[in-house]
Parts: sequence; C-alpha cells; structure tokens
Amino acid sequence: MKAGISKAKSQIDMAWDEIKQGAKDKHHYQTALEILNKITFDNLNLKQKKNYCLAKARVFEGQRNFAQALQELNKISQSLWDDAIHHCHGSILRKLGRSDDANKAFSKAHHVLSLIDQAFDAIRKGQNIMALQLLEKVDFRKLSPYEIRNYHLAKSSALKNMARYDEALEELDKIPEKLRNQSTEMSRAFCIEKQGDLKQAGRILKNISNEADPKIVTALSVLDDKKGKSKSAAFRIEELIDFDNITEADTENLIALARCRQKTGDLNAAKEAIQSIKNLYSNKKAVLALARIYAYMGKYSEAEATIKGWSDWLKDKDMLLTLARFNEETDRFDSASQNLMAIEDWENDRIVLLALGRCYYTAGKLGKAEKTFQKIEGWEEDSEVLLSLAYCKSTQKYYDEAIVYFQKIRNWQENFHASLGVIRCQQALAECNMEASYEELSKQFPHNPQAQLSAIVYQESLDVDPEIIKRRYTKFVSKKKFSDYLPGYYNYCRFLVERKDPLAWRYLHIALKKFNYSASFYLLKAKMYREQDKLEECLRTLISSTQQFPFHVATYLELIRHHLLSGDVKKAALVKKSCLALFVGHKRLAHRIDKLFETIPFIRVGGYHDLSIISCEEEMSADVPSYIQNPLQSLMPLPGKTYLVGSGVLALIPGNEIPIYDVDVVNSSLESAVHLKGNGFSSDRYHQYAYKKFLGPLSIDVLIVDNTDNEMIQRLGLFYHALKRDFTICSLLSDGKTITDPTGMGIQDAIHRRLRMIGHATLRFAEDPSLLVRAAYYIALGYTPVPELASAMHKFKDKIGSLHIGHIEDLARKYLSRDSASEFIKVLEEYGLYQKLFGFAPQETLRGSEQALREYLGIPEGLVTKPINATDTIAVEHKGAAKGALLQEQSVQEKENAPSLYQDESETLTQKMKEWTPFAEVAKRKQQRSECRKNREISTPPENDQEMRETLNTQKNVMRRRKAKGKCNKLKAKVIVADAQPEKIDVAKMVRNVVDKISEEYSYDIHPIELETAKKLMISILKCEYQHIFIMKNKDVLEKKIYELFSRAIYRKAPYQFLLCWNGCHSYGMRLDQTTYPHHAISKEGIKSLMKSSTSSKNSKKRRLISK
Repeated sequence: MKAGISKAKSQIDMAWDEIKQGAKDKHHYQTALEILNKITFDNLNLKQKKNYCLAKARVFEGQRNFAQALQELNKISQSLWDDAIHHCHGSILRKLGRSDDANKAFSKAHHVLSLIDQAFDAIRKGQNIMALQLLEKVDFRKLSPYEIRNYHLAKSSALKNMARYDEALEELDKIPEKLRNQSTEMSRAFCIEKQGDLKQAGRILKNISNEADPKIVTALSVLDDKKGKSKSAAFRIEELIDFDNITEADTENLIALARCRQKTGDLNAAKEAIQSIKNLYSNKKAVLALARIYAYMGKYSEAEATIKGWSDWLKDKDMLLTLARFNEETDRFDSASQNLMAIEDWENDRIVLLALGRCYYTAGKLGKAEKTFQKIEGWEEDSEVLLSLAYCKSTQKYYDEAIVYFQKIRNWQENFHASLGVIRCQQALAECNMEASYEELSKQFPHNPQAQLSAIVYQESLDVDPEIIKRRYTKFVSKKKFSDYLPGYYNYCRFLVERKDPLAWRYLHIALKKFNYSASFYLLKAKMYREQDKLEECLRTLISSTQQFPFHVATYLELIRHHLLSGDVKKAALVKKSCLALFVGHKRLAHRIDKLFETIPFIRVGGYHDLSIISCEEEMSADVPSYIQNPLQSLMPLPGKTYLVGSGVLALIPGNEIPIYDVDVVNSSLESAVHLKGNGFSSDRYHQYAYKKFLGPLSIDVLIVDNTDNEMIQRLGLFYHALKRDFTICSLLSDGKTITDPTGMGIQDAIHRRLRMIGHATLRFAEDPSLLVRAAYYIALGYTPVPELASAMHKFKDKIGSLHIGHIEDLARKYLSRDSASEFIKVLEEYGLYQKLFGFAPQETLRGSEQALREYLGIPEGLVTKPINATDTIAVEHKGAAKGALLQEQSVQEKENAPSLYQDESETLTQKMKEWTPFAEVAKRKQQRSECRKNREISTPPENDQEMRETLNTQKNVMRRRKAKGKCNKLKAKVIVADAQPEKIDVAKMVRNVVDKISEEYSYDIHPIELETAKKLMISILKCEYQHIFIMKNKDVLEKKIYELFSRAIYRKAPYQFLLCWNGCHSYGMRLDQTTYPHHAISKEGIKSLMKSSTSSKNSKKRRLISK
C-alpha cells in the first residue's frame, strides 16, 4: 500500500514538473494529463487527492478548458483549500471574465499573491497607476522565483500599457533566464516591435519552442502584416488547422486566420473562417471578430446586431467598447459616448477614457477631448495620453504647446510618432530646415518604413527635381526589407501616374500582382485610363474593382463620380441606391454621396477634380497690414459677411512676397449695394454688383455675391465661391483676422508656392484661354505649376476665338505694366504660348519680344506700375475709372509732394497716357455710339404705317426706360457696334431655328420633352428680366455660336450646362448678368421659377424682347 502511495506521489510530482514546463510548450500539459490519468484516484489519501485535483485543474487551465478546471477544483473539500487552491481558483475565474468572484478568491489567498494578482486585475481594468502602486507594496525579499516572474510580468504589463516600452523591457530583462516562458518572450517581442525593430521581434518569436501555438502564430502574423506579408501569415495558420475536423481547440487559430484574410482583402473568406468556429456565439473573442469583419465590410447594421446578440452585452466592457467604435466610424458620436459612459466605473478606466477622448477628438470637440484625457490617472507620465494631447493642440494650431506635450514623452527622440509630431509642428511654425529634419528622422529610424517614406513625401512637396524623387522612390521599393511595404509602393505608383511617367504602367502592373488584395492600385489604374481619355477602360476597371472588392467604399465613390462627369445621372443614382443598400447605417458614406450629387454643376463646369467633390476648410491666423486693414475695416459695417480675396490674401501668408496692386473684397448681401453707393463707390458698367472706389493710389473693388436664393449654394457656402475661381491660391478669403481656405489646398499651395488649377486644367483653358495669361503671370512671380497644370499649358493647341482676344490683350497690358514683365515674357516663351496667344513669333531676345508685344498692345515705353496701385483700371473695360485713378493719383502726389509712382516724370507720362491707343479707342467708340443712335433714328422706314407705329412705340418705350434709370449709358444690354446699317436680331427666333435643327440630329438620343424644355429654358435665359437690343456685324457668327454651345449642352443631356451657354452668349454681345441668375441654371426649382417668370413676361410690355 505504501509503495502504491509513494509511486502515486512520484507520478504527481512528475506531472507537476511537466506543468511547469507547459508555460513554454503546450505539449507538456498533455503529457502531464496522460501521467495523471494513469493514477487511480481512489487509492490516494486526502493530501494526494488535493494535489492530484489541483494538478489536473492547472492542466485544464493551461489547455484553456476552464469549465473542466473548475470541476476538478470543486472535487477538493472546502476544508482542504489553501492559498494555492484559492489562487488557482481566482486565476480561472479571472480568465472567465468573472472579476468580482476572482477578487474574492484572491482575497482568501496569501497576502503577497493577492497583491500581485490584484495588480493584474487592475491592469485588466486599465488602472495601470494603481497596479504599480500595489506592486510597490510587495515585499520583494519574500517572493519565490515563480512569484518574482509574475511580479516583473505585472510591472512590465502596466508600463507597456502606458507606452513606456523601454521601462517595460527593463523589467522583463530582470526575469532570470530559467524562469522565462512564452508570456515573457511574447511581451519582449511586443515591446521591441513597438520600438520599430520588426526583425528582432520576429527573431524572438521564432525562438520560442512552441511555434505552433495560436498566440505565437497570431503575433507572427501581426509582424508579417506590418511587413506587408499577410498572405504568408495566412498560409502559416492554415497549416495548423484540420478543416475537415474543426474542434474548439482551433478557435484561436481560426480567429488569427480570419484576421490575416481580412488584411488581404478577402473578407468573405475571413467571415467563413469565423463562422466555422464551433459554438461561435458562446465565445466572446469570436463574436467580436465577426462583428469587426462586418464593420470592415461596411455592414454596420449587421455588426451592431452581432454585438447585441451577445448575452448581457449591456454590461460587457469589450462589447460596449467595440459598439462605441462602430458608432464613431459612422459619425454617430453621441451614441458612441453614451456606449462608453455605460461601462461600469468608466471614469476610472484608462482604456474607456482614452476611447472617449478620441471620440471627442474625431467629433471636433477638442476642449472636451483634452479634459477627458487629463482625467486619466497619471496622465503626465502616460506616453499614449501625452501623444493624444499633443495631437489635440496641433489640431487647434497651438503648435508651441503641442511640442511641449510631445517632448514630455519619455525618451521622445526614440519615439517615432513623437519625433514626427515635433517636426510637423516646427514645419507649421517654420522654425527649422524641414528637409534636414525629415532626413535626420529617416536616419534615426532606419528600420521604420514610415520614417523613410515621410522623408521622400516631404521632399516631393518641395520644388525638387522629379528625377531625384523618382530615384529615391525606386531605391526605397527595391530594398528587400521595404519591398513588401504597401504604402511605399502606392506612393511610388501615384508619383509616376501624376507625372505621366513612361514607367507608370510597368510599376503599376508589378503592384497589382504583388498587392492584388488592395483596391487602391485599381483606382490608380482607372485614373491613368481617365487621363488618357480612355473612358470605357476606366469604367470597366471601376466595375471590375467593385466586383473584386464589393465592400471597398472609395471604389463606389469613384464610380459615382465617373458617371456624374459623363453626364449619366441615372446610372450614378443606381450606384448610389445599391451602395446605400449595401452599407446600411454608414452615415459618413451617405453624407459624402450627397455631397457628390450636390456638386453636379461644378463637376461639369470645373471637370473631374477632387475640389469639385468635397470641401475641407482650413484656417490660419493672419496679421493684416494697416494699408489693407483700414479699407477693409471701413467695409465691415456692411450687411452680410465681408471677405478680402485675391493677391491681398496671399500677401498675408508668411513667406509670400506678393505685391499688392488693389484690394478685392467679396460681400454676401444685396443690401450692401445701397451702403456702397452712399460711401463713394461707383458701380461697374459691365457688372451689376461690382463697385469700385479709390483711396489715394489704392483701388478697392467690391463684388456682391448673393447666396440667399438657392438652398444648395447656401449649403456649399464658401466652397461655392471657391469653385468660381481659377487657382487654389486665388480662392482664399480673409475676414481680417483669419484666412479661410474653402478648398483645403490653397494655404498649403501658397506656403509651398505651388500653382494648382481648380478643376480640369485642359478643359478650363479650352473654355477660357485668358487663364493661360494669368497662370504665366503667377509662374513669373515664382509659383511652380503642378504637373497637370504644366502639361496642360505645354499642350494647349486650341485656337483663340475672337471673343477671348480682347480679354487676353487686356491682361497682357496689365501684367506688362508691372515689375515682373520680363519674367512674364520668359514664361510665355518657355511654355510656347507667345505665338499661340498673340499670333506672331517671339524675337531672338527677351527684350525684343517684350518690346514687340508692347508695340502690338500699344503700351508706351517706360510705363511700369508699382505695388499698391490701381493697375487693373488700365484695362480697356475700365477706361473711365483709369482716367479718374490717374487724375486722383496726380492730385494726391501734388498735395503731398510725394515722388511719382512711375518711372518717368508726371508731365511726360500724362502726355503718353493721352496718346495711348486704348484712350484713343475710347474716344472712337464714343463717337461710334453717337453715330449708332443717329442711325437708329434715320434708319430705313418700314413699308407700311402699322410697322412704323410699332417701331416708334418700341423706341419711345426704350427711351422712357433709359430716362427712368437716369443715364442712357446704364442700359443693361451690351451693344457691339456695327457698320452704318446695323441689323436687329430676333434672338428667340434664332434659338428656335437652331433647336429645330439640332432636334433632327439628336432625335435618336434626346427625348422630345427634354428637348422642348431645354429650348424654353434657353429662350427664357436670353429674355429674362431685361429687353435687349442685339446689333451684330455678322448674324451668322452669333447663330453659329448658339448652335455650338446649345448642341454641346444637349449632347451631354444636361440642362445645367446652359450655364456655359450663358457665358458664351454674353461674350458675343448678349448682356446677361452672371451674378443675378446663376442659381436658375443650377437647381430644378430655379429652372421652374425661371420658366414661370418667362411665361408671365410674354404678356408684359416691360419684358418684351425688341425684335423685328
């Protein structure tokens, strides 16, 4: 009997030896269980039965069979329970998530064990400072080797959670080599990985003997994923799973496999892996993994249903945290904060407070976010909290305070995110050489691909030779350690595509083979097709991308944009419908799609461009000089909002030496017109809501933009104004304190001196070639055009129509009268625009070309306008204002005895100005107008008396209206002077003839109702509000232009496209106010109201078109 008992004792001791080694290799637990199963339980005494049951419970705990482990402990009589059993019981309960019961069990154990395990419990709750305080109370001298290991593990876990990875590593290194197990090695690998050394972390994990353990495989898959090798990680896990006989033991492996498949973009396979888990809805980790996959698919409704399907989810911290994350991702921030505050004791839980602070940060409530972060106990030493606070400050543009928070992080120079944050703040403050800082960062973190990539991307944003950037990208992606880094390959392909490099297709095909699970490269491929005008291939690529990646949100948005640009609103609406049905509950996506449909007219007018889709307004503070601030402040009492625009705003940005020639202002209230007229402003004869005033040498131009009549324009706000500008740097607005950037790109472009077109550069140059002159002027001032703009300028081949020649020559006169005239000529020659715009070849020298152009434009030699001057008034369109400006400048100079603003003497210059061609042209045009009026009075009489009476009546009505308005020259019809016998044109009849002709050509493609509606709309626009007299030198020219514009609009099936017809007809002599009725050509309601007003005007004598 004694021999049997001693044999059983030795077998139990052997089992315990195997259990101790089980921490390193799970197979030892199975060996221990086989040894214990050979022992006859009934032959044991009470003490041996207790040891036997405790050993078996430890084996089942190691195998994660917690229910069986509890059954083994319950076999032991309560009277025999000691500290070891209570500790084992508490450990099992804690792993089951029953923290309250676990604490009670630990409280019955020995005091030292209780402190360590209470520290572990505090760490699980996110109370890391409390855990460190508990561990400080432990008497280290009384600990056993096993307890010493747990002590260091607990301390390192608390430090690791506070992102103090170097201190955590120090604690782990204190554990003796003999006592290190799988948990200690995995913790070391995690800390080293967070420090950026992925290779060393991988070596540590591979050195663990039990490489087949799901935890090790998961950790290795995380490393592979960060290296871009998610596929290899998935293959490694698949080898561990017997798919024909899946058991509960495969749960961890299946979750890891699902994660890898999710990273490779195979979401359906990831979902299948999770759904194959046995007793899925009884495993919390599996339920959370399935919910995250649904969220990754964009199916947030199913994700929420999965979370709420868990029993007692309202009291489960992990479930509520995940649900809050889903609500935050779909812009339901109030629901997210409610979920987080429903967690028990959330005010003392670090994890919950971090999540709540980030929720406030994403929602834009930065003050609340800061207060929430500072509620975390020990936040002054918590690296993660300090990093979050620094991001809050930098977002609020308090860069100095942000730098302080970044530098409070322990060893911040060794923390990549902190170092990068400091560099970006210094970049905003312009305190150091940023290029050198980024290069230093890349050298400091040689194994961090993000550090290397950020240095290249920053250098790309500077005016660096593209060949240098290309060589750096090529070297980066060719390195073995970075060859699988997806962001690096994507940025390289994007760089090549944007610059239309011949190697773009080659590297894009390589990327598509290597990263065939990434939809981003397919979108780049579609972009390449679109830029090559291969719209069918672009559409096929987008459709195949949606089939291959059915849950990729950006692909659907690109497809909708493509349809809208093509004018196919019906197909875009179908994609929208299917997209919203697929991503139910995704509010952020629904908002972006609504933005797309709101900006339909701007996509068509401005072309395919991100600026036509969504506005991301930015602001920066500005110090307004007194010579700008004084006139601007005088306009502030005006009704509505008043903004400074144009070159005056550019001069406020640090580092921009932009000369100020005039002050341009935009106001948003029609009531301001009365105030402006009462304060010395004169209205522009060609623009109903443009006003000008001179303050000494400075001119103030005010444009009133009324946005109150159209709901869509009200929603777009400043973005609507921005889309009507030419370049991003010209869309900036300032209220005297801050500069607002509606496009989100103008401020950065101004800082880096980049010139970027709003909209498609090629289309906009084709519609208005005068933009080429403006682009050349800004390039002469030192701005670098983006590749798309430079390419469009080089490739400009369109013929300059007669309607644009006058405007181009006016702009050339203005820019040649400034200091940068020689640079302006140089740019025109460099881009081959000199001959294209002016019709004759440049001379051999720049001086000769400038002299030839001055003679062609009639500019006197020596006329150079200096900054802070009303140069714009020199143009022919502002002839009267130019004379007034000159006289006012001369009188001011005589009174103040100030030096002349021009290079020549005042008397000589005055004589030159009198002889200047534009002013001679002004006198000639006045004489022609008077002759024109006489010709109308003595024109050939009608054949019968009835026609004579009607003609006289109409002329009398015209004269009455002129007298009512005060001056004859304020008639709102622009008259183009003809020869002696001008011809009166019935524009409505002409439009009907043109439409009838077009209807025959497009009858197969246009519905008759749509055609009739378009015809009525065109006539309504031409007749709206005013009576016009159109006198043309050549009737066929006008008819041809109407035909061209109208057919283009009809072909695109776009009634909104009449906005372009409007502008074209205006240039041909039809005076139509562009600020009064823009909304009628945009919204359907506006079209209806315009049609209604047109119908009522037929019976009104005041609104009758003067025709034949």
